[in-house]
Amino acid sequence: MASVSSFRDVIANMYYNEIFDELSEYIEDNPDKLESNSYHVQSPDEAALSDFDIIMIDITDSPGNSILFDVIVSAEVEIAETVRRNRETDGIEQWFRISCRADLDDGIQNFQIKSVSIYNKYRENKLGRLSEYLVPIIEKEQFDDVATEFLSEFCPEALSTPMPIPVDEVVKRMGLKVEEIQLTKHFTIFGLGQEER
Repeated sequence: MASVSSFRDVIANMYYNEIFDELSEYIEDNPDKLESNSYHVQSPDEAALSDFDIIMIDITDSPGNSILFDVIVSAEVEIAETVRRNRETDGIEQWFRISCRADLDDGIQNFQIKSVSIYNKYRENKLGRLSEYLVPIIEKEQFDDVATEFLSEFCPEALSTPMPIPVDEVVKRMGLKVEEIQLTKHFTIFGLGQEER
């Protein structure tokens, strides 16, 4: 069994077929939207997906137990067009953004593909993002704002009076509990969160 070490690996292992089907449908329905770099096929009128690789997962938001994320893929696409009664074909590589949603509740539940589009690397929203290991990505300029927001919610007294943060109290206010356990030998798990019920 393959080792699963990131959210990207989990999505690739569990939802490859669903992503393939949606991506294939998009490509077949939109051959004219492909950014063709082919010398043989200039304006494709037909396209078919051969295979794809997940390049990265861009986690864009995590409201409650839900998670919104984009799966960025590199796809091998066969394209064709008719030029003066001759059928020209070629293979190209095209990157796509597959926008998805899922619930994180005892694993991944209710996985949905919301949309498929041609990847545009400049369409980046850097607020509220998570890494493929589900760790928040916080830009240096955001540190003070994020800390203030966190303290406002879980330890407001620390904003008015300088003090050490009472970790046990903050954990309790967050609805969590601390358990000391042995971490994995290969460091594939570096922490666990558990809601207290």
